[in-house]
Amino acid sequence: MNTMALKLGLLGVLLAIAAAAPWHIWHRAQLRVRAKNEEFQRQTAGFEELAAENARLSNLVAQAAKDSLSAEQFHELLRLRGEIGILRQAVAEIDKLRARNERAQAQLAKSATPPPPPDPQRVQAHWPKAQLAMAGYADPTSAVETTLWAMTRNDPNAFAAGVTPKANSQLTREQWYNHGPPAEELASATQKIADSLNADTGFEVIGQEFPAQDQATVEVYFDGEGQTRKFFMQRITGEWKFDSLGNAWP
Repeated sequence: MNTMALKLGLLGVLLAIAAAAPWHIWHRAQLRVRAKNEEFQRQTAGFEELAAENARLSNLVAQAAKDSLSAEQFHELLRLRGEIGILRQAVAEIDKLRARNERAQAQLAKSATPPPPPDPQRVQAHWPKAQLAMAGYADPTSAVETTLWAMTRNDPNAFAAGVTPKANSQLTREQWYNHGPPAEELASATQKIADSLNADTGFEVIGQEFPAQDQATVEVYFDGEGQTRKFFMQRITGEWKFDSLGNAWP
C-alpha cells in the first residue's frame, strides 16, 4: 500500500477529530492580537513623544534661519530636520499598524461569535461529557457514545475495541514504513484525540442515516466549540464500530 495514502488515511482519522483545534487556535490568536495591540500602543506613545520633541527642534531650525549660527550648529540642525522626517514616517507607519490591528480585532470579535446550537427538535440524544458511558455496540447511536467515552477518557484499549479493522490499522500505522510498536502508536493516537476534545463539554446526536445495510452516518454536535461532525459507523459481526470522521464515506 502506498505510504502516502496510508499517512493520509491516519490523518483523516486524527485530524478530523482534532477539528476542535480551531477553538484553541482562535483563543491563541486572540491573545496574540491583544499582545500586539498593547505593543503598538506603547510604540505609538513613544513615537508621539519623539515627534513632539522633533517638532520643537524643527521650530529651532526655522528660527536658525533668522539667527546667526556657526556652521557646525547649522549642520546639526539640518541633521535633526532629517530625523524629523524619518520619525514622521515612523508615526505614519504606526498609524497604519494601529488601523490594521483594529480591523483584526473587529474580525476576531466577529469570528468569536459561536454558531447557534442545533434545533432542540433535531436532538436525538444528549451526552454531557462527564456522563458519557460505555453503551455497547448494539446500534449506531450507542456505539458513537461508546467511542466518545473511550476517546475522552484517553483509553487506548477501549477505543481500539470499538473501531473497525481498517481504523485500527490506521491508528497503529501498521502499514507504515516507519512506526513503533502497535500499542505505542495506538496510545499516542488516542492521546492526541483526547487532547483535541478538551474544549468540548458535551455531545448531541442531531441526525442519522443508513447509506447501506451495514453502514450508518451519525451527525454529532460538539458543545463548547459549535461544530457538527459525521461519525461513519460500520456493522461487523452484528456490532456497530467506528470507522472514520468526515463529510462522505471513504
